[in-house]
Amino acid sequence: MHLLCAHFGIPQENTYAFGDSYNDAPMLRAAAHPYLMSIAPADLKAEFATQIDDVAGVLKTLGH
Repeated sequence: MHLLCAHFGIPQENTYAFGDSYNDAPMLRAAAHPYLMSIAPADLKAEFATQIDDVAGVLKTLGH
């Protein structure tokens, strides 16, 4: 994520990430606005407080 932001000139504070599993954790940690899907494991829920239920939640978060 950091490389993409640097390459495209995107400020880190404008980054969003959505994930539901352990493989998404590094991406979620790198984003200024991490969102965890509600189906994620409990220990990830403890780390990432902002959670959403479905794609509609993702779109609402992005303002669509």
